[in-house]
Amino acid sequence: MILVAAGNDPYPFDRLMEWVGLIIQRQLFGSEVVIQIGRCGVIPEGARIYRDVDSYHFDRLLEEAELVISHCGEDVLGLLEQRSMPFVLVPRAARYGEQVDDHQVELGRALQELGVPVAWSPTDLLRFLSEPRRSALEDLPSRSSAFLCRSLEQYAGRIER
Repeated sequence: MILVAAGNDPYPFDRLMEWVGLIIQRQLFGSEVVIQIGRCGVIPEGARIYRDVDSYHFDRLLEEAELVISHCGEDVLGLLEQRSMPFVLVPRAARYGEQVDDHQVELGRALQELGVPVAWSPTDLLRFLSEPRRSALEDLPSRSSAFLCRSLEQYAGRIER
């Protein structure tokens, strides 16, 4: 099963739902697709849909998943790091009305520099789906961890100003 997590933000993540809908339509997943859609207005056909999922149910879905496609929030990243399945992150972007700021874009850029799969387009998503891989932050060299920390500190500094 492939789990798609849009998150519980009060903003829709319709861009991701459109990408997933196209992939389902073209039958490129090859597995059942389960989507936690949150506040999305676009609802892909051909998937099992949940608007909201409590943490217990989300953990159960993660246990069943062979691959996760998720927004790039810190909370879900922590959950994914505890598991051994492959995942792809898709950052929410303020310019599309998916978030109030670009903290997920900044985190996505930093994680991508460390080798974590981050999709910026449907083509990126398809590429990662064709060769899914597990990416663990703890497996990265310590200099990469330092890079991530510096990137996040720089981003936090821009917010405070």
